[in-house]
Amino acid sequence: MCKSDLSERTRMSYLSGDMMENNLVGIRTISRIGFRLFDGSFLYGPIAVFPKAALSWRVLSPDHINEESIEFFTLLEPKLDVLIVGVGDRQNIDPVRARITRLLSKHRIGLEIMDTVRLKNYVLGMFFVYLQEEAIPTFNYLNSERRYVAAALYPPDDLIVTDEQHGEVLQLLKNFDTLDENPFFPSASLLEDRAKVTIRKLWSSEEAEQIEKLLDERYEEYKAADEERILKLKDR
Repeated sequence: MCKSDLSERTRMSYLSGDMMENNLVGIRTISRIGFRLFDGSFLYGPIAVFPKAALSWRVLSPDHINEESIEFFTLLEPKLDVLIVGVGDRQNIDPVRARITRLLSKHRIGLEIMDTVRLKNYVLGMFFVYLQEEAIPTFNYLNSERRYVAAALYPPDDLIVTDEQHGEVLQLLKNFDTLDENPFFPSASLLEDRAKVTIRKLWSSEEAEQIEKLLDERYEEYKAADEERILKLKDR
């Protein structure tokens, strides 16, 4: 079989764009404390994910993934095509399978049990990984295909970043001085916009114009100060 010319990151970009346009939930990255969705929101701890919604899933550990904790997935109408259970780490797969297979089989719901994510290629900083395979990408792709799918996901306890993987992601990062916004300091333009909106609500038009003029002057001062900091950082 021929390999695609598209990289995994490119495929993920196309997928996330399509899902966001259609208001579908997708998971972009994972850490040991939770999950970040395609829309940028972060959910702490285990989660239950549906085509257009994501909820907190109250399980204390993979040992608590049992018939009781997944029963509510069987109560949904219309019935799920498939439930994907991400058990965190690979060693949890067989124990969880033994506890929940009978219930899902009884309700004729397809079941996929796998580790939540297997660290493979990309690392974001020291804590987050771009997803390549296992439970989360399986949910993303099935959801993008409009299957009636849900996922019960427990974050992995073991998420180890090797020096090689960390080096790979550093090669993908831009230098800070090539970015549109300075990542080391608050955006002065963002602060300015919020301040002007507040001023227009509180003051008369004449007073607001005077204050906005003062803000514009301060903004130029902040911008010059930021540029000076960038030059100093470049010289280090």
